[in-house]
Amino acid sequence: MLLLMMIWEFSPLWIAFFVMDVVLIILLRILLVKKDDATKEKVLMIIAIANFAFWVLYKILLSMRPDFEFVFLKELPLHLCNLNSILIIVAIRTKKDFLLTFCYCLGTIGALFSVLTPDQNFVHTSILTAFGCYWLYHHILLVQAISLVSTGFYRPKYKDIPKAAALLVILYFVMHLFNMILRSATHIDVNYLYTYGMEGNPITEALYRLIPLHPFFFLPVVIPLAGVMFLMVWLARLGKKDSPAKA
Repeated sequence: MLLLMMIWEFSPLWIAFFVMDVVLIILLRILLVKKDDATKEKVLMIIAIANFAFWVLYKILLSMRPDFEFVFLKELPLHLCNLNSILIIVAIRTKKDFLLTFCYCLGTIGALFSVLTPDQNFVHTSILTAFGCYWLYHHILLVQAISLVSTGFYRPKYKDIPKAAALLVILYFVMHLFNMILRSATHIDVNYLYTYGMEGNPITEALYRLIPLHPFFFLPVVIPLAGVMFLMVWLARLGKKDSPAKA
Protein backbone atom coordinates (compact mmCIF):
# COMPACT_ATOMS: atom_id res chain seq x y z
CA MET A 1 0.00 0.00 0.00
CA LEU A 2 2.72 2.47 1.03
CA LEU A 3 4.70 1.65 -2.09
CA LEU A 4 1.75 2.90 -4.14
CA MET A 5 1.74 6.22 -2.27
CA MET A 6 5.14 7.48 -3.42
CA ILE A 7 4.27 11.13 -3.75
CA TRP A 8 4.70 12.51 -7.29
CA GLU A 9 6.82 9.53 -8.30
CA PHE A 10 8.36 10.10 -11.72
CA SER A 11 6.82 13.57 -11.85
CA PRO A 12 9.08 16.48 -12.91
CA LEU A 13 9.59 17.46 -9.26
CA TRP A 14 10.44 13.89 -8.22
CA ILE A 15 12.94 13.57 -11.05
CA ALA A 16 14.38 17.03 -10.40
CA PHE A 17 15.51 16.01 -6.91
CA PHE A 18 17.51 13.09 -8.30
CA VAL A 19 18.97 15.29 -11.04
CA MET A 20 20.00 17.68 -8.26
CA ASP A 21 21.75 14.78 -6.49
CA VAL A 22 23.77 13.87 -9.56
CA VAL A 23 24.73 17.49 -10.25
CA LEU A 24 25.82 18.11 -6.65
CA ILE A 25 27.81 14.86 -6.45
CA ILE A 26 29.62 15.66 -9.70
CA LEU A 27 30.20 19.27 -8.67
CA LEU A 28 31.62 18.28 -5.28
CA ARG A 29 33.89 15.75 -6.95
CA ILE A 30 35.20 18.31 -9.43
CA LEU A 31 35.80 20.85 -6.66
CA LEU A 32 37.32 18.52 -4.07
CA VAL A 33 38.88 15.43 -5.66
CA LYS A 34 42.29 17.11 -6.11
CA LYS A 35 42.17 19.09 -2.88
CA ASP A 36 44.03 18.13 0.28
CA ASP A 37 42.31 16.13 3.02
CA ALA A 38 41.92 19.17 5.27
CA THR A 39 39.95 21.05 2.61
CA LYS A 40 37.77 18.03 1.89
CA GLU A 41 37.09 17.61 5.60
CA LYS A 42 36.17 21.27 6.02
CA VAL A 43 33.74 21.35 3.07
CA LEU A 44 32.09 18.01 3.90
CA MET A 45 31.79 19.05 7.56
CA ILE A 46 30.12 22.34 6.64
CA ILE A 47 27.59 20.50 4.47
CA ALA A 48 26.95 17.92 7.22
CA ILE A 49 26.39 20.52 9.94
CA ALA A 50 24.24 22.66 7.63
CA ASN A 51 22.03 19.71 6.71
CA PHE A 52 21.47 18.77 10.34
CA ALA A 53 20.66 22.41 11.13
CA PHE A 54 18.19 22.31 8.25
CA TRP A 55 16.62 19.20 9.81
CA VAL A 56 16.10 21.18 13.05
CA LEU A 57 14.50 24.05 11.11
CA TYR A 58 12.36 21.58 9.17
CA LYS A 59 11.03 20.08 12.41
CA ILE A 60 10.30 23.52 13.82
CA LEU A 61 8.32 24.37 10.68
CA LEU A 62 6.54 21.03 10.88
CA SER A 63 5.57 21.63 14.51
CA MET A 64 3.81 24.82 13.40
CA ARG A 65 1.64 23.07 10.83
CA PRO A 66 -2.02 22.72 11.95
CA ASP A 67 -2.46 19.80 9.50
CA PHE A 68 0.32 17.72 11.08
CA GLU A 69 0.06 15.96 14.43
CA PHE A 70 3.45 16.90 15.85
CA VAL A 71 4.49 14.87 18.90
CA PHE A 72 7.89 15.92 20.22
CA LEU A 73 8.88 12.47 21.50
CA LYS A 74 8.22 11.03 18.05
CA GLU A 75 10.39 13.63 16.33
CA LEU A 76 13.75 13.12 18.04
CA PRO A 77 16.72 12.56 15.68
CA LEU A 78 16.81 8.81 16.27
CA HIS A 79 15.71 7.27 12.97
CA LEU A 80 18.37 5.82 10.68
CA CYS A 81 18.71 8.92 8.49
CA ASN A 82 18.83 11.22 11.51
CA LEU A 83 21.43 9.04 13.20
CA ASN A 84 23.42 9.12 9.96
CA SER A 85 23.26 12.90 9.79
CA ILE A 86 24.79 12.99 13.29
CA LEU A 87 27.26 10.15 12.84
CA ILE A 88 28.55 11.57 9.56
CA ILE A 89 29.76 14.64 11.47
CA VAL A 90 31.57 12.37 13.94
CA ALA A 91 32.92 10.17 11.13
CA ILE A 92 34.31 13.09 9.13
CA ARG A 93 35.96 14.51 12.23
CA THR A 94 37.41 11.26 13.60
CA LYS A 95 38.05 9.56 10.23
CA LYS A 96 37.09 6.21 11.75
CA ASP A 97 36.83 3.85 8.79
CA PHE A 98 33.94 1.75 10.11
CA LEU A 99 31.93 4.90 10.85
CA LEU A 100 32.63 6.28 7.38
CA THR A 101 31.60 2.93 5.88
CA PHE A 102 28.43 2.99 7.97
CA CYS A 103 27.59 6.53 6.82
CA TYR A 104 28.41 5.79 3.18
CA CYS A 105 26.46 2.54 2.97
CA LEU A 106 23.62 3.06 5.43
CA GLY A 107 23.34 6.76 4.64
CA THR A 108 22.81 5.97 0.96
CA ILE A 109 20.45 3.05 1.59
CA GLY A 110 18.47 4.84 4.31
CA ALA A 111 18.06 8.07 2.33
CA LEU A 112 16.94 6.18 -0.78
CA PHE A 113 14.46 4.15 1.25
CA SER A 114 13.07 7.35 2.79
CA VAL A 115 12.50 9.13 -0.52
CA LEU A 116 11.16 6.04 -2.29
CA THR A 117 8.78 4.94 0.49
CA PRO A 118 7.92 8.10 2.44
CA ASP A 119 6.25 8.02 5.84
CA GLN A 120 2.45 8.13 5.52
CA ASN A 121 2.31 10.91 8.13
CA PHE A 122 3.59 13.36 5.53
CA VAL A 123 1.16 12.50 2.76
CA HIS A 124 -1.45 15.18 3.51
CA THR A 125 0.78 17.95 4.82
CA SER A 126 2.09 21.06 3.11
CA ILE A 127 4.57 20.59 0.26
CA LEU A 128 6.87 23.26 1.66
CA THR A 129 7.05 22.21 5.30
CA ALA A 130 6.62 18.48 4.83
CA PHE A 131 7.71 16.94 1.55
CA GLY A 132 9.66 19.98 0.41
CA CYS A 133 11.80 19.84 3.54
CA TYR A 134 11.56 16.06 3.95
CA TRP A 135 12.82 15.42 0.43
CA LEU A 136 15.50 18.11 0.44
CA TYR A 137 16.93 16.87 3.76
CA HIS A 138 17.06 13.24 2.63
CA HIS A 139 18.42 14.03 -0.82
CA ILE A 140 21.22 16.14 0.66
CA LEU A 141 21.96 13.27 3.04
CA LEU A 142 22.21 11.00 -0.02
CA VAL A 143 24.66 13.44 -1.62
CA GLN A 144 26.68 13.59 1.60
CA ALA A 145 26.94 9.82 1.88
CA ILE A 146 28.10 9.29 -1.71
CA SER A 147 30.43 12.29 -1.64
CA LEU A 148 32.42 10.75 1.20
CA VAL A 149 33.70 8.34 -1.44
CA SER A 150 33.33 10.24 -4.73
CA THR A 151 35.48 13.17 -3.51
CA GLY A 152 38.25 10.82 -2.43
CA PHE A 153 37.86 11.74 1.23
CA TYR A 154 38.05 8.06 2.09
CA ARG A 155 38.03 4.68 0.41
CA PRO A 156 35.91 1.95 2.01
CA LYS A 157 37.42 -1.38 2.95
CA TYR A 158 35.72 -4.78 2.97
CA LYS A 159 36.95 -5.47 6.49
CA ASP A 160 34.85 -2.59 7.83
CA ILE A 161 31.54 -4.03 6.58
CA PRO A 162 31.03 -6.39 9.57
CA LYS A 163 31.77 -3.53 11.99
CA ALA A 164 29.32 -1.21 10.22
CA ALA A 165 26.65 -3.93 10.13
CA ALA A 166 27.25 -4.70 13.82
CA LEU A 167 26.84 -1.01 14.66
CA LEU A 168 23.47 -1.00 12.91
CA VAL A 169 22.31 -4.06 14.89
CA ILE A 170 23.48 -2.47 18.16
CA LEU A 171 21.69 0.79 17.35
CA TYR A 172 18.58 -1.17 16.39
CA PHE A 173 18.35 -2.96 19.74
CA VAL A 174 19.25 0.19 21.69
CA MET A 175 16.45 2.03 19.91
CA HIS A 176 14.02 -0.79 20.63
CA LEU A 177 14.87 -0.56 24.34
CA PHE A 178 14.37 3.21 24.12
CA ASN A 179 11.05 2.68 22.34
CA MET A 180 9.90 0.24 25.02
CA ILE A 181 10.82 2.61 27.87
CA LEU A 182 9.11 5.60 26.27
CA ARG A 183 6.00 3.61 25.37
CA SER A 184 5.75 2.32 28.92
CA ALA A 185 6.35 5.72 30.51
CA THR A 186 4.30 7.94 28.20
CA HIS A 187 1.91 5.60 26.33
CA ILE A 188 3.04 7.28 23.10
CA ASP A 189 3.72 4.82 20.29
CA VAL A 190 7.28 5.93 19.51
CA ASN A 191 8.89 3.72 16.90
CA TYR A 192 12.48 4.77 16.22
CA LEU A 193 14.29 2.63 13.63
CA TYR A 194 10.85 1.09 13.10
CA THR A 195 11.54 -1.71 15.58
CA TYR A 196 7.76 -2.18 15.77
CA GLY A 197 7.45 -2.29 11.98
CA MET A 198 5.89 0.21 9.55
CA GLU A 199 2.14 0.07 9.23
CA GLY A 200 1.15 -0.51 5.62
CA ASN A 201 4.69 -1.33 4.47
CA PRO A 202 4.63 -4.73 2.71
CA ILE A 203 8.28 -5.45 3.51
CA THR A 204 8.06 -5.08 7.29
CA GLU A 205 4.66 -6.80 7.35
CA ALA A 206 6.07 -9.79 5.45
CA LEU A 207 9.05 -9.96 7.81
CA TYR A 208 6.74 -9.89 10.84
CA ARG A 209 4.70 -12.76 9.42
CA LEU A 210 7.97 -14.69 9.10
CA ILE A 211 9.20 -13.86 12.62
CA PRO A 212 6.26 -12.48 14.66
CA LEU A 213 8.37 -11.01 17.46
CA HIS A 214 9.55 -7.42 17.96
CA PRO A 215 12.30 -6.48 17.32
CA PHE A 216 13.73 -9.75 16.02
CA PHE A 217 11.51 -9.78 12.93
CA PHE A 218 13.90 -7.37 11.21
CA LEU A 219 17.10 -9.40 11.71
CA PRO A 220 16.80 -11.39 8.43
CA VAL A 221 17.39 -8.10 6.62
CA VAL A 222 20.98 -7.96 7.91
CA ILE A 223 22.17 -10.71 5.54
CA PRO A 224 21.02 -9.15 2.23
CA LEU A 225 21.93 -5.73 3.64
CA ALA A 226 25.51 -6.90 4.19
CA GLY A 227 25.49 -8.10 0.58
CA VAL A 228 24.37 -4.67 -0.62
CA MET A 229 27.08 -3.04 1.50
CA PHE A 230 29.66 -5.40 -0.02
CA LEU A 231 28.48 -4.36 -3.50
CA MET A 232 28.68 -0.67 -2.60
CA VAL A 233 32.22 -1.05 -1.28
CA TRP A 234 33.17 -2.98 -4.43
CA LEU A 235 31.78 -0.19 -6.63
CA ALA A 236 33.65 2.42 -4.60
CA ARG A 237 36.91 0.53 -5.11
CA LEU A 238 36.57 -0.06 -8.86
CA GLY A 239 39.53 1.03 -10.92
CA LYS A 240 41.71 1.76 -7.90
CA LYS A 241 44.46 -0.29 -6.31
CA ASP A 242 45.63 -0.43 -2.76
CA SER A 243 48.89 -1.61 -1.41
CA PRO A 244 48.60 -5.05 0.30
CA ALA A 245 48.69 -3.31 3.69
CA LYS A 246 45.62 -1.21 2.85
CA ALA A 247 43.49 -3.83 1.10
